[in-house]
Amino acid sequence: MREKLASFNWHASILLAYLAQNLKVRMSYRADFIVSIMTTLLYSVVQILFFWAIFKQVPEVRGWDLNEVLLIYGFSELSFGTFSILGLRFVFMLPGSYIVDAELDRPLLRPLHPMFQLVMENADVFDLAIVLKALGIIIYALVQLSIPLTALLIFKVLFFGLIGGVIYFAMFTTAASLSFWVKDRAGVYQPLFDVNNFSRFPIGIFPHAVRFFFSLVVPFAFAAFFPAASVLEKGYDLPLGSMSLPNATIAWLCLPVAMIGISIALTVFNAGLKSYESSGH
Repeated sequence: MREKLASFNWHASILLAYLAQNLKVRMSYRADFIVSIMTTLLYSVVQILFFWAIFKQVPEVRGWDLNEVLLIYGFSELSFGTFSILGLRFVFMLPGSYIVDAELDRPLLRPLHPMFQLVMENADVFDLAIVLKALGIIIYALVQLSIPLTALLIFKVLFFGLIGGVIYFAMFTTAASLSFWVKDRAGVYQPLFDVNNFSRFPIGIFPHAVRFFFSLVVPFAFAAFFPAASVLEKGYDLPLGSMSLPNATIAWLCLPVAMIGISIALTVFNAGLKSYESSGH
């Protein structure tokens, strides 16, 4: 136990050192930071206007109104923002720079797991802006829905955001790691971005096969829809016949889904390392 704690503290100190260095570098370009925030906010405004335009014509969609859908969107952005801080740039860089251009040789020579090094090298603390924006959307939706902002609710929101970020990281890392075998600079993770857009709506509006896909194949519903349904205390069914899922169990299901996803991502990444052939020159 003492050795595990010492190992955790050592890795945590390295993580903080990487993040501090990343922050120093990014703060050298403050104009980029401002442009990045403005772009993020503009994208969200467009998304919210899209929801508003839909619900202006149709007040409810399968029992979900505008503010409830905004809550789903907020949880999706919170989870994606959490993932973006540590994993988004890593996913972008893995297929082209690290695998095709063989920059993976460098971290393979160091006494740390390559994935840990790659994640730390590509961490981007400026993506905290996405998290803050998402929290603003969630708080706005909760206020409009007259849901009190209790300490327990705030803890649930942060917990779901963290676990959702792990789920996003697991799905995108698994897809990006396939580039060890499919040599392609663009990677095979691009479709996940399109899939994520659909997961920001109540999954009950989709056919059974799509609900099954979002729940058990690419479980983005556990990063957005299910957390929102839990906060709203709305009932829903698992896409397995007529099985009903009590709201109280949602937190316990998000956690094992995230753990299984990370296990699969690590397995695929480690298997890819064994087949890595460097640049071939």
